[in-house]
Amino acid sequence: MKFRLIAKKILTFVFILQAKLILAKYKPKIIVVTGSVGKTSAKSALYNVLRQFDSVRKNITKGNSYQIALTIIGASDKWFKSLIKGFFILIFKEKYPHYLILEIACRRPGELEEILPWLPIDFAIVTYFGMVPPHIEFFDSRKHLIEEKLKILQNLKKGGTVILNADSPDFNFIKEKIRAQIVTFGFDAGDVRGGNLQIIYESNLPTGINFRIDYGGNSVPVNIKGALGRAHVYAYLAALAFAYKNNFNMVLASQSAANYDAPWGRMKLLAGLKDSLIIDDSYNSSPSALEEAITALSEIKTTGRKIAVLGDMLELGRESHDVHIRLGELAGKTIDFLITVGSRARGISLGASVKLKSSQIMQFEKNDEVIEYLKNLIKPGDLILVKGSRAMRLEEVVKILSKAP
Repeated sequence: MKFRLIAKKILTFVFILQAKLILAKYKPKIIVVTGSVGKTSAKSALYNVLRQFDSVRKNITKGNSYQIALTIIGASDKWFKSLIKGFFILIFKEKYPHYLILEIACRRPGELEEILPWLPIDFAIVTYFGMVPPHIEFFDSRKHLIEEKLKILQNLKKGGTVILNADSPDFNFIKEKIRAQIVTFGFDAGDVRGGNLQIIYESNLPTGINFRIDYGGNSVPVNIKGALGRAHVYAYLAALAFAYKNNFNMVLASQSAANYDAPWGRMKLLAGLKDSLIIDDSYNSSPSALEEAITALSEIKTTGRKIAVLGDMLELGRESHDVHIRLGELAGKTIDFLITVGSRARGISLGASVKLKSSQIMQFEKNDEVIEYLKNLIKPGDLILVKGSRAMRLEEVVKILSKAP
């Protein structure tokens, strides 16, 4: 074990050195994405927009120093091949992306200290911080968490730009900390604004969303298929704010949404068993994200039943119990059946019991129990929202109950 740790440290040092030299040689524009909610969707939306205009690469795994270095090299986790590729790119002149999009992870205080000394950035997208953000239990306070995540902005080059969510309750607090040009996006305010959000239906089932964006006195429509929720709108607003700042053709940029493939586990629509429809939001969960998912479910017009499979929300600290109950109360106003997974999610059941009968609520501890119960419960036309923290692995439920390969 000790040898592996030493080897990992040595490899990380070498990969970072290679990454620094590659950045110096090829000089790509570096865009980092930070925040607590919506980072991966914003990264995917921006990647989808940028590839219409130029060469671009994004990191697949949320970036710590090691993973970011591998993304810059364009390598995998296979260390020997990665080393060889890094040296090859440095020795020879290769085609290299003009843009790098890097989603930055910061789950605990101090995690960015490994990245700050060596990663210069040209642009930063700051998404959103929920009122009870994920990983809050590892920080002294919500303010402390935000300040830690914003440390990456210290690395902005002269003339750099921050793309900032104008609807965030922390907008003014964040804005005061930025010493760079700011471009904003949002529904209520922003240089690029969204509006007229509507759900698209086919055969009485939701298939996506459309909305309008306003910028510089102009308006264009945006259509996203295969996903629901304001989170994807915010993701595309952030991407289009970047396009607006860089004078891209906004019509072409907005049309790129037709090819947007929502990241798995983020309000993604999947065909389910017995002609049901699954809303796969299983990647992770936090209070603000769950509230948004429940709101999106409530807005869907359907003749079928609305079923929610909700797992524990982890790493919420002292507010965990009260938050689970509050969101259970919200869910109970919308759904016909509630299935909870995990001990903390029992608070969701307790909150939902204000509106739902005991026959409409089931509690389980294991995913295979949920799967077997749902196989008998599901009927044609049912909508099934699946959401829980990463550790709950609720994608196991989605995999069995969907028709996806």
